[in-house]
Amino acid sequence: MKKFLFTTFVIFSFSLLNGEDASLNFIIGTVEIKEGVSWKPAELNQKVKEGDVLRTGIDSQAEILFEDGNIVKLRENTKLKLTKARIDSITGSRKTTVKNLLGGILGKIVSFARGRDAFYLTSEVSVAGIRGTIVASEVGLNKTSVISVLEGEVEVKAIGIDAPSVMVKAGEKTTVKRGKPPSEPVELSDEEVKELRQWAGIKEEVPPPEKEEEAIEKGEVPPEKKEEAPVKAEPKAKRPFSVNGAIGTAVIEDNIYNSISLRPEIPLGKLAIVLDLTFYFDSDQKLRTEDWNSADDILDKIYYIRYGRKGDPIFGQIGALPYVTFGNGLIIDNYSNTVEYPSIKRTGFVLGTTYKNVKTQIMVGDLGNPALLGGRVVLSPLKNFDIPVIKNIEVGATAGYDMDQYSNLLDRDDDGYPDPFDDFPDDKNKYKDTDGDGWDDFEDIDADGDNELDWTHGGNDSIVVLLPEPFKLPDEKRTILVYGGDITLPLFSTDLVSIRTYADFARIQDYGYGIAAPGVGIRVGPVNFKAEYRQSKDKFLYGYYDRLYEKNKAILVVKDDSSYAYTKEDELNSVLPSLSGFLAGIGVNLFNLLFCEITYQDLRSEQYEEGKNIYGEVALLAGIPKVRNIKTYYSQKNVKNLFELKTDDTIVGVNAELLLGSNLSLLVAYRETYIDRDGNGKIEGSAETNRETNVSIGFQLF
Repeated sequence: MKKFLFTTFVIFSFSLLNGEDASLNFIIGTVEIKEGVSWKPAELNQKVKEGDVLRTGIDSQAEILFEDGNIVKLRENTKLKLTKARIDSITGSRKTTVKNLLGGILGKIVSFARGRDAFYLTSEVSVAGIRGTIVASEVGLNKTSVISVLEGEVEVKAIGIDAPSVMVKAGEKTTVKRGKPPSEPVELSDEEVKELRQWAGIKEEVPPPEKEEEAIEKGEVPPEKKEEAPVKAEPKAKRPFSVNGAIGTAVIEDNIYNSISLRPEIPLGKLAIVLDLTFYFDSDQKLRTEDWNSADDILDKIYYIRYGRKGDPIFGQIGALPYVTFGNGLIIDNYSNTVEYPSIKRTGFVLGTTYKNVKTQIMVGDLGNPALLGGRVVLSPLKNFDIPVIKNIEVGATAGYDMDQYSNLLDRDDDGYPDPFDDFPDDKNKYKDTDGDGWDDFEDIDADGDNELDWTHGGNDSIVVLLPEPFKLPDEKRTILVYGGDITLPLFSTDLVSIRTYADFARIQDYGYGIAAPGVGIRVGPVNFKAEYRQSKDKFLYGYYDRLYEKNKAILVVKDDSSYAYTKEDELNSVLPSLSGFLAGIGVNLFNLLFCEITYQDLRSEQYEEGKNIYGEVALLAGIPKVRNIKTYYSQKNVKNLFELKTDDTIVGVNAELLLGSNLSLLVAYRETYIDRDGNGKIEGSAETNRETNVSIGFQLF
């Protein structure tokens, strides 16, 4: 009973702590925000939540405005984390902690109730308790922290050592070095005071004309007439950019190359351009020019171009599409055109619009080889009616259409024979070389390599044993269409908690249909939960266009003396008519230190138990010295036994980034996928296992 009461008390107490609203009320230049794992361009009036990290580029600035009027400003080349932003809903007390990771920040704490509120400005080596003041913090690459006070007073302590704090008054500063106590406060120079006043937006006071003579007599103003100082104009918005890169090795057509990769990110307002510039050098340090000699090669250097963000009146992206989901994912679920990147580069396209009560979204998986198309429209029919809850209902329709299910099978010479089955992949007039001597079978005088002249060339060898004819792509393209509709009703939504319920229906043309109803999605702080009941009939696969679709939609198989292509559509024939079960998933982000996600599906009938899917991911985002992040993931689909670790639909990998310096890191990525090439239902040997290992040095130039 005591344990129950204690747990109830903790949960109740936590529920009384609401997140304090904060937003970006001023940005100029390159300003980025990290929400969870990835960096994204920040936007004006964007919410800044507890745990978010901000950084500014060259000639860039940002300003965070809290709902109580307190302001935190960021200079150029600065990195800041909003560690804590809480409000006690009963007492109204505010607890705020801002951590300066690098660069310069200034806090204008205009709203502060002594004994109730707490505002801390921290760094790796110091913590400053602020009490209604204007204070600046400068943190260098060596983590030394300089705390300067313009107004009020600040108590500064060192972190990690047992040392007394110092009280820094207006017009003073202190320096804190790693492992040492704060220095004795010293006076700020006149130039430092002037700079802080300008940064804080405090105008210099000029005596009124009628008081000027009196001021001159007192020595407050020099006898010569002072000109009024011009108001400092805000710097014009520039277009700085950041460049990330990596140095490593790559194997191309069995040749080893040293590689230098640069990924410039160029923000232009709502437009963002990210390039992927990779230079390959052979053992003689000569550039591989094959990657730079055509218009298509130049287009391949664009990783993506993005305009706006999802939810804006217009947003779009062209190039890499790492994750695309339409609606609740019954048809298009985490589709990716980068699953084989960079060995295979696809230029995709997504465009979305929002106008009044209508939202639309379209997608093309690869503009260079347009096969997969997607479309979605969502209506809010009751949005203009003042009916609680019900007015939020959304009705959607989604379709995905693959015009060529064999489009992922590479055929460089367009002779109809996929490259893995083509002994001459760059010559459309040749395709088979039985004895591997470099001569096409039709030209080879000894095609079977038995050292006898073949009868077809006037010889005595009447028994010429050749390889079977390989699979050839059919002239008529093989298509597949999946379409459906859904209804979503948001029941409750705040910054801390949201609940929605939904129902989905989809059909695969010429096959069966699937239903996901009822479904529920719940978010409580850092925890997201999803669950739905599923039922299908007459051969149906949920999330047909998924993250592995471009890899697995057609697989080449060699079995006995024949070869063929096995498509995902063929997989439908192994799915029994009626299945039912559930899907459930949960994701947790613990203070941006640890992220965990797991999704599980179990569909079955009396005769069929191969409907188990699982996806798991664990990412350590911080907390280990010299380690920026470590992520491991595992995905398995359509199996009877989850411990059957290797199938065509399995993907497993690990990524790690180890810090070597302030802008230098070691990048390690490993991934395994599998292909049942002989069609025996088992993954055996290295020929059916694809291992990809990438070790490189990452750096940031700007």
